[in-house]
Amino acid sequence: MTLLHGRVRYLAFLVVVAAGVATIVLGSTMRVRRTEVYGTLLLDHSAVVDAAGLNGTNPFTVNTASAVKRVLALGVPESVWISFVLPDTAVVTVVERSPAYIWKVDSTMYLVSSDGTVLGTTTRENERVIVVDSARRPVKIGQNIDVRPLREAAYLMSLLPRLTNLDLHYVLYSPEQGIVVPTPSGANVAFGDDQDLNLKVEDLGPTLKVANSQKPPATLIDLQSPRHPYFR
Repeated sequence: MTLLHGRVRYLAFLVVVAAGVATIVLGSTMRVRRTEVYGTLLLDHSAVVDAAGLNGTNPFTVNTASAVKRVLALGVPESVWISFVLPDTAVVTVVERSPAYIWKVDSTMYLVSSDGTVLGTTTRENERVIVVDSARRPVKIGQNIDVRPLREAAYLMSLLPRLTNLDLHYVLYSPEQGIVVPTPSGANVAFGDDQDLNLKVEDLGPTLKVANSQKPPATLIDLQSPRHPYFR
């Protein structure tokens, strides 16, 4: 009876301990009251906190995978980690996408990643490829835009100064004419989309020479159809 009584007391003790732990773990003490965010340069701290939605949750029962997805859905983060400092702090660590291009709408310059994600605004050019949207279409942070015109612009801005006297600071883009390169004479050169770019570049020199010799000089040189350029 003594041995049985001891086992019963031990089991009762375990039940009390388990109940106490459950009360602490699941009770009001274990609730996130503060969310700390690290790694953000472009994203607003409060936007990450709101997207994560961890305040008020229990660190032991919250679905962190869903919280990570919500932060990633902001578009700017490339990866996200969530950890907890007990009893009441959540830590969200963000690695943002790197800016590769600048997409300019009116006077606003947007940083854009290599996959076309709009990351934020900037006032500094930092020698990045600048594409001015002639259509002036609004964009928002986290939006994904077509990266092909940006890549085409980067290619032309690296190539044309070596082949011509064009020193490009920026290029234009419109849905109708694609990438458009301004020239010192005042003419715009429309390259269209990124198809057959090498042929279009070959057409540029001779066509530009003839167009500039016109009286008055041409204002538009259209290279959108390779081997069939025209100007007006």
